[in-house]
Amino acid sequence: MAGALVCSQAPLFERAAERLPGLMQAASREQLLYLYARYKQVKFGNCNTPKPSFFDFEGKQKWGAWKALGDSSPHQAMQEYIATERYGKKYTLHNRINFCMLWNLLLLWVGGGNSDNM
Repeated sequence: MAGALVCSQAPLFERAAERLPGLMQAASREQLLYLYARYKQVKFGNCNTPKPSFFDFEGKQKWGAWKALGDSSPHQAMQEYIATERYGKKYTLHNRINFCMLWNLLLLWVGGGNSDNM
């Protein structure tokens, strides 16, 4: 059943990945790493590549973000990627809401937090 859900979400994921360049100027490095890790988890599964060398700072950050997902399912990573791109585009490009505020709300939503506790 989960495989069917991933397949039904695949077109949304691909469209979200195509639209990501439009969000790159508004996103922080941390937010881009978040999306990068989820993209890699969807496309390749768990991180199975060696850690980049000490001097490859960008590579180490990307590797660390992907590795931190551990055994997260590709389905979960796909949902988080789609939600981030969708809400980021809607609010940052159209309504000019602060992306950091949006990011915190999205993390609260993805993490299953209760907004009544804020």
